[in-house]
Amino acid sequence: MDVWGLGACLYTALCGSPPTVAESENEASDPYAGLQTTLLQESAPWVPRRMAEIVHGALLAMPASRCPGADELLEALQSRTGGSLKLRWQMLQTPLSEEARQQRSSRMDRATSWASVMAPEDASDEEDDALLGQVLGQRYKIVRLLGRGGMGAVYEAHDGALRCAIKVVRPDRMEDEELVARFVREARANMSLDNAHVVKVLGAAVDPGSEHLFIAMEMLQGRDLAGHIKALGPLDAPPVVALFIQACEGLAAAHAKGIIHRDVKPANIFLHQTFSGELVTKLVDFGIAKASLLATMGAAPDLTKTGGMLGSPLYMSPEQVRGAKRVTPQTDVWSLAASLYEALSSQRLWDDAPHLGALAITICTTDPPRLSEHAPWLPEGLVGVIHRGLERDLSERWPSVTAFADALRPFTREITRVEPRWLRPAVRSGEGYNDYVSTEADTEQLILDAAAVDALTAASERLPGEVTVVDHDSTIVVSPRSQTPTWLTAALIGLGLAVIGVLAAAIWWMTTQP
Repeated sequence: MDVWGLGACLYTALCGSPPTVAESENEASDPYAGLQTTLLQESAPWVPRRMAEIVHGALLAMPASRCPGADELLEALQSRTGGSLKLRWQMLQTPLSEEARQQRSSRMDRATSWASVMAPEDASDEEDDALLGQVLGQRYKIVRLLGRGGMGAVYEAHDGALRCAIKVVRPDRMEDEELVARFVREARANMSLDNAHVVKVLGAAVDPGSEHLFIAMEMLQGRDLAGHIKALGPLDAPPVVALFIQACEGLAAAHAKGIIHRDVKPANIFLHQTFSGELVTKLVDFGIAKASLLATMGAAPDLTKTGGMLGSPLYMSPEQVRGAKRVTPQTDVWSLAASLYEALSSQRLWDDAPHLGALAITICTTDPPRLSEHAPWLPEGLVGVIHRGLERDLSERWPSVTAFADALRPFTREITRVEPRWLRPAVRSGEGYNDYVSTEADTEQLILDAAAVDALTAASERLPGEVTVVDHDSTIVVSPRSQTPTWLTAALIGLGLAVIGVLAAAIWWMTTQP
């Protein structure tokens, strides 16, 4: 009922009148089947289609089809805020302009379930389709839509043979100075970094023709850690710890440049699958990063305004909650430890806080619940390392992400690369998995110089087994199972022993003759 009430309040706020529920022509036996809320866009045609669909997803008559909870509704609505939850009184005092009332958004489809509301959007239905086929910055050709949010949209683009992702700010958000400033900070922060575990920004500019503000980034394949946790629950420790060590390396590179991320959380830890199949951690969304080296970033405005907290509250450190103007790299240590806590237990810290005020007080005054309460199968040593990252006293917390990473290494089972199949639910018996062997390291490999490619390829045609040839920057990796088959090796060994036996018998016979 709470979700329906929230949806009704939002409906009223957007169009000025409460929703009305009418009987449809559906004659199904289910008592809910014939009830439908009058479409929001009939009273407020200027409301964007996606927003209207979210509202109606919360107003579905059948409880089983409706938005399942306040968390899911919050997540959906956050995508329509442009990334900022700050609210000023003046915003509510400003009536909707007559010009805005004359706008007509694309028509929504009546929601049949919350799942249909949250399904990936079809680019063909979006207002910004005019960008498809366009060239931004005289080099990035827009190919397809990847996703859309309150700030704008992300597209796949091609720069010659290079595939990349383009984040484009919505034209109607260009007047939001805070949003644009955040967008520029993200571009500057990422462009100043060159690390394998930070998403690489290729360029940022305002397109001279369309006047679109955009960032061009490397194309990532995979999904964020939050998605994996939601799908699988608590994750098995060794590969997750190995991925978090990579995150530490990315943050260490940022800290070396004087950049503090300040919004580390599972949703901003992207697990990118490389061409070879390996999972690699990529830190994303430096939009609220704070640079202590102003010469690197330019004179950024003060981000911690009175009464405001910048970041994701559930992952904030105590000093960040207090609004400290000089947060340190240890702030990112806390957020990273909170994210690892969630990945290993699927329990978010402070998730039961009734409201933001209570959450802020809890973070600043209460020790986190012991991780072993939610994940008793974890080694106590690992639990201790994580909780040291969650110390409220900065003198007790890990002094740097590098120190945190060093403390985590003993719990990786010496994994040097992470394969997708290893990211799986935790074994809760405490036994753990024992098959963390890379497919590249199952048996010894032969590394050959690139000059041997032709000879090797020709030789493969003569062998009864299959030879795999992979070109890695002038190095050829050959799988041993593609060399001489086992049965042939055994036959050759047997033949050799037989020959030796015959020779030995001949020598004995010759030496015993008179």
